[in-house]
Amino acid sequence: MDTILDNIARLANKGLHIARQISDATLEIKKCLESESMYELNGALELRQKWIDEAEATREMMEKHKQVLYKKYPVSDIRDVDAEKYPIVNRLKAIEAETADIYREISETDKLNMEMAEALLKKYKDGILSINRSREAANAYGKGPSGQPIILSTLK
Repeated sequence: MDTILDNIARLANKGLHIARQISDATLEIKKCLESESMYELNGALELRQKWIDEAEATREMMEKHKQVLYKKYPVSDIRDVDAEKYPIVNRLKAIEAETADIYREISETDKLNMEMAEALLKKYKDGILSINRSREAANAYGKGPSGQPIILSTLK
């Protein structure tokens, strides 16, 4: 059981590290949205996705190790393991709690990021619509034989 618990603890530590990286990337996304820095935003989003993919792979590996534990020993959850006999279980519980706290913070920051992203999208959308309206207004006069709008052709 020690080996399985050690593997789970190693993966839990890795998961905690990854959660911190996702949190850092999420905060970087927030800074990019606040400063309207689109180039840096793309990089931060890509980095965050890389860490999310890594977190998912780590979670899957940890789940496989837990399933081995549950099949080999009469436990259905890590919390069922005797913490006095296997003190690493207390560390696992603490890691899981810290990781959950980090993901809650990430979720809150994500909500703010989504609001900022929607506002930024609306701002750029309105700007694009304004540009399109200007083009439409310029073309509204029609084009004369010289390719210029009629109003300019008649002024010449």
